[in-house]
Amino acid sequence: MLRVEDEGLRVSLATFLLQGNANYWQKYTKGTIGATWVAFTEAFLAKYFPLSTRERLGEQFVELRQDVTPLAQFEMRFTSLSRFAPKLVATEERRCYEFERWLRDDIREKVVRSKWKNHYDLVKAATHAEVVVSSMGRAREEATSSLVKIGGSDVEMLMNIAKMICYVGCGIAVWVMGVIG
Repeated sequence: MLRVEDEGLRVSLATFLLQGNANYWQKYTKGTIGATWVAFTEAFLAKYFPLSTRERLGEQFVELRQDVTPLAQFEMRFTSLSRFAPKLVATEERRCYEFERWLRDDIREKVVRSKWKNHYDLVKAATHAEVVVSSMGRAREEATSSLVKIGGSDVEMLMNIAKMICYVGCGIAVWVMGVIG
């Protein structure tokens, strides 16, 4: 990303990219707002992105939950809305805390023990956990459909064995994620 230190140049470059009504607005207000980057961004945001909208998006961030949303979509929404709640994600550790906090329970319980301090690594671990949870769910469904065909007291015994296998599998997955992280 290009870093322009000269504020006048920053404003010129930004206004060059404006189109349609925003371009007309900039030409009309050119002499009334200061030539600094702060003055330009404040005036632009006030006109095209009012405080009420930014506050509503901040509230959406606070209310964000993964629920049944795939992790990739949840992470994109989290990242998009997080800029409207900067105090909640002021540090990388706080960002991880907020992300982890609103994950689906079955995914969160697999990543929470590692005390993540890097958002990228947390997302990788959560993605892995989502795959593990999904595959365990399919395996459990397949085992259940097979057990129903058997019937009787064998079903209860086999269900307990299947649960034990899933539990051990989860423990291994959590251990592997802890070693990787």
